Amino acid sequence: MSSNSQEYNQRWREANKEAIRDSNQKYRLAHAEKISKQIKIRYQRLRDSGLCVRCTNPREKHKQYCDSCLKKHNAEVKKCREKHIKSGLCRACGLPREQENKVHCNKCLMKYRDDTRKNQERFRHTALSFLTDGKMCCSNCGLPIYQTLEFDHINNDGAEHRRREAGRWFSFPKWLIDNNFPNGFQVLCANCHSFKTKGGKLPTKNELIAAYETAIKFLE
Repeated sequence: MSSNSQEYNQRWREANKEAIRDSNQKYRLAHAEKISKQIKIRYQRLRDSGLCVRCTNPREKHKQYCDSCLKKHNAEVKKCREKHIKSGLCRACGLPREQENKVHCNKCLMKYRDDTRKNQERFRHTALSFLTDGKMCCSNCGLPIYQTLEFDHINNDGAEHRRREAGRWFSFPKWLIDNNFPNGFQVLCANCHSFKTKGGKLPTKNELIAAYETAIKFLE
């Protein structure tokens, strides 16, 4: 293409910005399902190939973006969210908020809470599996009931640890994963954990049997 043609095309685009924008928007609305399908196919192909989903350059295995695109993406998301908040809209989707004291609309708030619960459960399962070598049982009595398993600070410094790290919003399973599972932690069932916390030592086999027999009598 000659330089004259390039200059003409550039001038034409500058003069017809709004018309081009409107035309692109109409096309996206008319073919939304087709475009969404193409984006998903491209995204999955790049994910499976180990490439950045934005620029197609190599990336780290556990990330979606390369380092350069990740910085750009985070900056764009932050700018967009700040714009939404200043306009009194939902920080995530940009739609009106039903509650003035919340930064999300009700739909996004429910999704955010659901995603948080799922992530916390995933972190918990990963940490429990690692600390128990995949056995998913109490390290003292061997009770294999997943719902009763709890994390224990071997040196009884849990309160100090939580204050030192993050206070109220401290997610212990995620902290273990992020810090590559340091020493000083174990998994106990609720009974053994309570014995250790209140009595200062782990219960013996006879103490546990007596406790369970007492509980059974109350249930009969």
